[in-house]
Amino acid sequence: VEQFSPQGLANTAWAFGTLRAEDGQLFRAIAQQAAEKMSQFKTQEIANLAWACAVFNFRDSDLLRAMSQRALAELGRFKPQEICSLTWYFATSGHCDVQLLRAIARSTVDNVAEFNPHELSNMAWNFAKLDSWEGDDAVDGMFTGIADASVSKIREFGHQDCANLAWACANVEVRPSEILFEALATQT
Repeated sequence: VEQFSPQGLANTAWAFGTLRAEDGQLFRAIAQQAAEKMSQFKTQEIANLAWACAVFNFRDSDLLRAMSQRALAELGRFKPQEICSLTWYFATSGHCDVQLLRAIARSTVDNVAEFNPHELSNMAWNFAKLDSWEGDDAVDGMFTGIADASVSKIREFGHQDCANLAWACANVEVRPSEILFEALATQT
Protein backbone atom coordinates (compact mmCIF):
# COMPACT_ATOMS: atom_id res chain seq x y z
CA VAL A 1 0.00 0.00 0.00
CA GLU A 2 3.00 2.30 0.17
CA GLN A 3 2.63 3.14 -3.52
CA PHE A 4 -1.14 3.68 -3.34
CA SER A 5 -2.48 7.13 -4.13
CA PRO A 6 -4.94 8.72 -1.69
CA GLN A 7 -7.76 7.51 -3.95
CA GLY A 8 -6.30 3.99 -3.96
CA LEU A 9 -6.05 3.94 -0.17
CA ALA A 10 -9.58 5.24 0.30
CA ASN A 11 -11.10 2.95 -2.34
CA THR A 12 -9.37 -0.11 -0.92
CA ALA A 13 -10.62 0.67 2.57
CA TRP A 14 -14.12 1.39 1.21
CA ALA A 15 -14.19 -1.91 -0.74
CA PHE A 16 -13.18 -3.93 2.34
CA GLY A 17 -15.80 -2.06 4.37
CA THR A 18 -18.50 -2.70 1.78
CA LEU A 19 -17.64 -6.41 1.78
CA ARG A 20 -17.34 -6.42 5.60
CA ALA A 21 -14.01 -8.15 5.06
CA GLU A 22 -12.03 -6.99 8.08
CA ASP A 23 -8.25 -7.14 7.82
CA GLY A 24 -6.55 -5.40 10.73
CA GLN A 25 -3.07 -5.59 9.23
CA LEU A 26 -4.27 -4.01 5.97
CA PHE A 27 -6.16 -1.26 7.80
CA ARG A 28 -3.13 -0.43 9.94
CA ALA A 29 -1.03 -0.12 6.78
CA ILE A 30 -3.69 2.00 5.07
CA ALA A 31 -4.00 4.20 8.16
CA GLN A 32 -0.26 4.80 8.30
CA GLN A 33 -0.04 5.71 4.62
CA ALA A 34 -3.22 7.79 4.73
CA ALA A 35 -1.98 9.79 7.72
CA GLU A 36 1.26 10.52 5.87
CA LYS A 37 -0.53 11.48 2.63
CA MET A 38 -3.60 13.18 4.12
CA SER A 39 -2.65 16.60 2.73
CA GLN A 40 -3.34 15.13 -0.74
CA PHE A 41 -6.76 13.65 0.11
CA LYS A 42 -9.91 15.05 -1.47
CA THR A 43 -13.10 15.25 0.57
CA GLN A 44 -14.63 12.15 -1.04
CA GLU A 45 -11.48 10.16 -0.24
CA ILE A 46 -11.55 11.34 3.38
CA ALA A 47 -15.22 10.37 3.59
CA ASN A 48 -14.71 6.92 2.07
CA LEU A 49 -11.81 6.15 4.37
CA ALA A 50 -13.71 7.47 7.41
CA TRP A 51 -16.76 5.39 6.53
CA ALA A 52 -14.70 2.20 6.19
CA CYS A 53 -12.93 2.83 9.49
CA ALA A 54 -16.30 3.38 11.18
CA VAL A 55 -17.66 0.12 9.75
CA PHE A 56 -14.88 -1.80 11.50
CA ASN A 57 -14.68 0.48 14.53
CA PHE A 58 -11.04 0.96 13.59
CA ARG A 59 -9.19 3.57 15.67
CA ASP A 60 -5.86 5.12 14.86
CA SER A 61 -4.94 8.35 16.64
CA ASP A 62 -2.51 9.53 13.94
CA LEU A 63 -5.11 8.99 11.24
CA LEU A 64 -7.82 10.73 13.26
CA ARG A 65 -5.55 13.72 13.88
CA ALA A 66 -4.57 13.94 10.22
CA MET A 67 -8.20 13.65 9.11
CA SER A 68 -9.24 16.37 11.53
CA GLN A 69 -6.59 18.78 10.27
CA ARG A 70 -7.38 18.09 6.62
CA ALA A 71 -11.14 18.27 7.17
CA LEU A 72 -10.84 21.63 8.90
CA ALA A 73 -8.82 22.97 5.96
CA GLU A 74 -11.31 21.60 3.39
CA LEU A 75 -14.56 22.01 5.34
CA GLY A 76 -16.30 24.20 2.76
CA ARG A 77 -15.81 21.53 0.09
CA PHE A 78 -17.51 18.63 1.86
CA LYS A 79 -20.90 17.46 0.61
CA PRO A 80 -23.47 16.52 3.28
CA GLN A 81 -22.98 12.77 2.80
CA GLU A 82 -19.21 13.17 3.11
CA ILE A 83 -19.41 15.18 6.32
CA CYS A 84 -21.85 12.62 7.73
CA SER A 85 -19.36 9.82 7.03
CA LEU A 86 -16.57 11.77 8.70
CA THR A 87 -18.60 12.61 11.80
CA TRP A 88 -19.84 9.01 11.99
CA TYR A 89 -16.22 7.89 12.24
CA PHE A 90 -15.59 10.45 14.96
CA ALA A 91 -18.72 9.31 16.81
CA THR A 92 -17.88 5.60 16.63
CA SER A 93 -14.26 6.18 17.60
CA GLY A 94 -15.03 8.70 20.35
CA HIS A 95 -12.73 11.25 18.67
CA CYS A 96 -13.85 14.71 19.73
CA ASP A 97 -11.88 17.45 18.00
CA VAL A 98 -13.90 20.31 19.46
CA GLN A 99 -12.58 22.98 17.08
CA LEU A 100 -13.40 20.91 14.00
CA LEU A 101 -16.77 19.71 15.28
CA ARG A 102 -17.86 23.24 16.15
CA ALA A 103 -16.84 24.33 12.65
CA ILE A 104 -18.82 21.40 11.20
CA ALA A 105 -21.83 22.39 13.32
CA ARG A 106 -21.69 25.97 12.01
CA SER A 107 -21.23 24.74 8.44
CA THR A 108 -24.21 22.42 8.84
CA VAL A 109 -26.38 25.35 9.89
CA ASP A 110 -25.24 27.32 6.85
CA ASN A 111 -25.95 24.40 4.50
CA VAL A 112 -28.80 22.59 6.25
CA ALA A 113 -31.11 22.94 3.24
CA GLU A 114 -28.74 20.70 1.25
CA PHE A 115 -29.11 17.80 3.73
CA ASN A 116 -31.62 15.05 3.01
CA PRO A 117 -33.60 13.47 5.89
CA HIS A 118 -31.13 10.62 6.37
CA GLU A 119 -28.21 13.07 6.53
CA LEU A 120 -30.08 15.33 8.96
CA SER A 121 -30.81 12.48 11.35
CA ASN A 122 -27.28 11.09 10.99
CA MET A 123 -25.65 14.43 11.80
CA ALA A 124 -27.81 14.74 14.89
CA TRP A 125 -27.05 11.15 15.94
CA ASN A 126 -23.30 11.54 15.34
CA PHE A 127 -23.05 14.66 17.47
CA ALA A 128 -25.27 13.22 20.20
CA LYS A 129 -23.13 10.07 20.32
CA LEU A 130 -20.10 12.22 21.21
CA ASP A 131 -22.14 13.49 24.17
CA SER A 132 -20.09 16.51 25.26
CA TRP A 133 -22.06 19.49 24.00
CA GLU A 134 -24.06 20.86 26.91
CA GLY A 135 -24.38 24.62 26.46
CA ASP A 136 -22.32 24.72 23.26
CA ASP A 137 -23.82 27.48 21.10
CA ALA A 138 -22.55 26.08 17.78
CA VAL A 139 -23.98 22.62 18.42
CA ASP A 140 -27.22 23.99 19.90
CA GLY A 141 -27.58 26.09 16.74
CA MET A 142 -26.96 23.04 14.58
CA PHE A 143 -29.63 21.04 16.40
CA THR A 144 -32.10 23.89 16.02
CA GLY A 145 -31.28 24.13 12.31
CA ILE A 146 -31.64 20.37 11.88
CA ALA A 147 -34.95 20.40 13.74
CA ASP A 148 -36.34 23.24 11.62
CA ALA A 149 -35.19 21.62 8.37
CA SER A 150 -36.58 18.27 9.47
CA VAL A 151 -40.09 19.65 9.97
CA SER A 152 -40.25 20.73 6.33
CA LYS A 153 -38.95 17.33 5.13
CA ILE A 154 -40.69 15.07 7.66
CA ARG A 155 -42.73 13.16 5.05
CA GLU A 156 -39.44 11.97 3.53
CA PHE A 157 -38.13 10.58 6.84
CA GLY A 158 -38.00 6.84 7.31
CA HIS A 159 -38.80 5.28 10.67
CA GLN A 160 -35.11 4.89 11.56
CA ASP A 161 -34.44 8.53 10.66
CA CYS A 162 -37.26 9.58 13.00
CA ALA A 163 -35.94 7.38 15.79
CA ASN A 164 -32.36 8.61 15.37
CA LEU A 165 -33.40 12.26 15.38
CA ALA A 166 -35.64 11.88 18.44
CA TRP A 167 -32.92 9.96 20.30
CA ALA A 168 -30.27 12.55 19.40
CA CYS A 169 -32.40 15.46 20.59
CA ALA A 170 -33.15 13.67 23.85
CA ASN A 171 -29.53 12.66 24.37
CA VAL A 172 -28.16 16.19 24.08
CA GLU A 173 -31.14 17.58 25.97
CA VAL A 174 -32.15 19.88 23.14
CA ARG A 175 -35.82 20.75 23.16
CA PRO A 176 -36.64 21.49 19.55
CA SER A 177 -40.05 22.89 18.86
CA GLU A 178 -43.14 20.89 19.65
CA ILE A 179 -43.85 21.08 15.94
CA LEU A 180 -40.91 18.74 15.29
CA PHE A 181 -42.10 16.21 17.86
CA GLU A 182 -45.63 16.35 16.49
CA ALA A 183 -44.23 15.82 12.99
CA LEU A 184 -42.09 12.90 14.18
CA ALA A 185 -45.10 11.35 15.87
CA THR A 186 -47.06 11.43 12.62
CA GLN A 187 -44.30 9.47 10.89
CA THR A 188 -44.14 6.57 13.35
